[in-house]
Amino acid sequence: MGTKFTLIGSGLAGGLLAAYLGRRGYDVDLYERRADPREGNIVGGRSINLALSTRGIHALEQLGIADEVLRHAIPMRGRMIHDKSGNLHFAPYDVDPNKHINSIGRAALNTTVIEAAQRYPNVRVYFNHRCTDVDLDSATAKLVDSSVEAGVSPADAGNRTIEAHADAVIGVDGAFSAVRQSMERRIERFEYDESYLAHGSKSSPFRRRRMAHGAWKRRCSISGRAKVL
Repeated sequence: MGTKFTLIGSGLAGGLLAAYLGRRGYDVDLYERRADPREGNIVGGRSINLALSTRGIHALEQLGIADEVLRHAIPMRGRMIHDKSGNLHFAPYDVDPNKHINSIGRAALNTTVIEAAQRYPNVRVYFNHRCTDVDLDSATAKLVDSSVEAGVSPADAGNRTIEAHADAVIGVDGAFSAVRQSMERRIERFEYDESYLAHGSKSSPFRRRRMAHGAWKRRCSISGRAKVL
């Protein structure tokens, strides 16, 4: 088709969009500031598993990877509620136990989506490339190699800049989007709103414990909420 896209950010949205564009025959360059997660370079931190439902599964089905993804998912048919007295109450999500959402790790899903995009020869993925600026008029993204960025002096920083030219640049780089920041600097009256939750999160590991009725095998337990969940 001759049209080329530069995508900034290879998260779930970026990887999926690259795959869809690649399937349609577009030329795609996908840039990600982090290292390739398949090489064991996982960025540490807390991440709650994703709940994959009908809409997400449909998007994956269009790329032929839904079955592959669901093999790593755990069905969540309801939630176990703990009241203040210590009693347990199971609340199913649907009267039909075959209708449920699916718990899946973000890293596993992200890796599968990226690999789906790379099956198309017209899609190229570049890890360790951090976007620093975007020229909106020429659709040019400026990037630096984040794997060596820490050792680059300010005087040499300009020589390390990589320019990615395309017909369009699409920002799929999350909450602290470099693409959006470039738009904010260059587009008059450009506005966006960003707010943060007043509470944090806490990951608590639990030993697997099988109860007589098997309720704990595949159900999510949610306790009372306060300032920390």
